[in-house]
Amino acid sequence: PPRLGVLPELLSGDEEQQEQVRVGVHQIRNQIANTVDAGDGGRVICVTSAMPGDGKTSLVMALGLSFASSGERTLVIDADLVGRGLTRTLSLASRPGLRELLEKSRAVDDVLSSCYPGLHAVPSGSTTDFAPEHMSPSQFRRLIETLRKRFDTILIDTGPLLGSIEADLVAGVSDSTVLVVSRGQSHTSTQECFRRLRESRRHCAGYVFNRATVSDFR
Repeated sequence: PPRLGVLPELLSGDEEQQEQVRVGVHQIRNQIANTVDAGDGGRVICVTSAMPGDGKTSLVMALGLSFASSGERTLVIDADLVGRGLTRTLSLASRPGLRELLEKSRAVDDVLSSCYPGLHAVPSGSTTDFAPEHMSPSQFRRLIETLRKRFDTILIDTGPLLGSIEADLVAGVSDSTVLVVSRGQSHTSTQECFRRLRESRRHCAGYVFNRATVSDFR
């Protein structure tokens, strides 16, 4: 799959690096918008990685802000029921979310949280007695089809492709998948992710190389 972009290791307080990241994220957004064909409604993108800690949650938030700033109605969903990185980042741990939508105990408007003009979020919701294996593929697909009608772009943060159940489920209902590959990630793990996506016939828009150093750019 193609390389969608390279993002540098971000050092706190370095305004130049922060600007490089912003520009890089906007370029990645443009590539996704130009190459991913949406289904009946808005486009749905699964963002995953080989292992935890590669930076997929940060990329979901950055892309969400980028799509929203371009004028698109944008939604980010936390479907990583173990890591719950997006939920914690947005301080929405006490809010209903994905679980409640799947169980139909809450309406969509009850769980949407506004993060930024044009950007909304669905947190993971309660995880008490609710594990990834409890997610129904048919219920999840119906939910996504409903949300497509309300948003131009939906970005789903899911668990690592090599270590979670929900990642393959999310990839199966998405228009395409973006793989985050962090500096230091093993070549074997990355190739295994591409192999799994290919063999399960999941479309892969490409990968983002994250936390690059100056030598990587050279």
